[in-house]
Amino acid sequence: MMKNQVFIRKREEFDGVSTALCEKIEHALHTRVKATLYALYEVEGLSESALAYFQEEILGDKITDIITNELDTEGKQTLAYTFLAGHFDQRAYYALQAGKMALDHTDQFAVRSSTVLLFEEKISDELMEKIRIYLINPVDTRERSLAFEQVPKAQVKAMADVSSLTEMNRDQLNELRGELGLTMDLDTLAYVQEYYRTEHKSATETELFLFDTYWSDHCRHTTFLTTLTDVSFAGVYKEEIEASFTKYLAQREEIGRKKDITLMDLATHSARYLKAKGQLDKVEVSEEINACSVYVSDEHDEYLLMFKNETHNHPTEIEPFGGAQTCLGGAIRDPLSGRSFVYQGIRITGAADPTVDVKETMENKLPQSTIVKEAARGFSSYGNQIGMATTLVKEIYHPSYVAKHLELGAVVGITPKAEVVRERPQPGDLIVLLGGKTGKDGIGGASGSSVSHTSESLDTSYAQIQKGNPLEERKLQRLFRNPEVKKMIKRSNDFGAGG
Repeated sequence: MMKNQVFIRKREEFDGVSTALCEKIEHALHTRVKATLYALYEVEGLSESALAYFQEEILGDKITDIITNELDTEGKQTLAYTFLAGHFDQRAYYALQAGKMALDHTDQFAVRSSTVLLFEEKISDELMEKIRIYLINPVDTRERSLAFEQVPKAQVKAMADVSSLTEMNRDQLNELRGELGLTMDLDTLAYVQEYYRTEHKSATETELFLFDTYWSDHCRHTTFLTTLTDVSFAGVYKEEIEASFTKYLAQREEIGRKKDITLMDLATHSARYLKAKGQLDKVEVSEEINACSVYVSDEHDEYLLMFKNETHNHPTEIEPFGGAQTCLGGAIRDPLSGRSFVYQGIRITGAADPTVDVKETMENKLPQSTIVKEAARGFSSYGNQIGMATTLVKEIYHPSYVAKHLELGAVVGITPKAEVVRERPQPGDLIVLLGGKTGKDGIGGASGSSVSHTSESLDTSYAQIQKGNPLEERKLQRLFRNPEVKKMIKRSNDFGAGG
């Protein structure tokens, strides 16, 4: 099997990306460098003639690009980096898909992409280290050499045999947790085990993963369900917050609410209270848990108008591009699951001063300028690729955001009411699970991102940072615009973190 490297750069008259990168380094590190940016593709499984077509017709453009299979580095310095294993590499993924369609190749064909900087002047080791720290985020990227690296093949893990779940003791249950990589604790798995015993059923691996995902803090928000028994107030807005809480308690009493006081109950109280007062008669009520859905109409038809917002504060803090990208992608999934067409987006973001010198960056954090610019790039990238207009962007800058970035994406969707079916599934109905192939995260990203992490997690859990795949989600958007398809669906739910 042939192994090839393909280096591609823009011709000088078109090379705005190299110029922009050098300006970015100069602005951040207060030093001028001259470097050329190359995209490196490592390709396995193509004949010499097929490779020539692939690199000139799919990877590059003969008019605007310089395409070569060798990079002349004599007397020059380089810095090369690539995604960590398990992270979704969109550039390589779609290069591979295009190549398979154009060349009619088998699954033996594989592609990896990397980025290479070729410095045209000698720079000091100290400056190189600063550039390395500035450009390479260790959460999702690693430095590499220019030697050929084996392209990882997709591995399909064999399904575990969980048919004897009901007969396992606690030690065996704990071993099963480790084998499957489940994040639910042992008591929760024992609770699931008791369900199968009571129902006299055999479990499947897929079912256990569904429990692990749906009961994760990401999807079920178990932290917000903690019962609050001793509530006190302090701080600048003590009086206002206490007055609001007192009003909440009075309104609970008024509508006869008996359930425990929790953060989730607080968050959902206003809608519950207004509904009890007969003021939310336009809100759609169903067993599906997706976006907020309200009835609207014109002289011709009745529609369901759907709203959804999502925050990705922590993911954007540690991996700005992917965090902001999937903030929008995750918000889209909910009204999309409700069978609506998402046509409008809003972005609200909060950051500390992005003009502060990178030398003042807090330990173990990315520079504010990096977070701000990469997050904006990630949000716009997803919106542009899925074809959604962002009609409002509000950026807030305040020193307190140095502790944690704010990233909020909100969307609006709509669909004709007559095209949406809301029914209760019955035995024998077909279940289709979509998504989850954007890396090691996928469906398991919800459960993985809900557990506690330490500095060691960089090596063990880095792929639980979500990476969006907007072009795949756009296919689902098109599918769900087909009235015949929509009417076949009894129930659809966003599964969180990649599905």
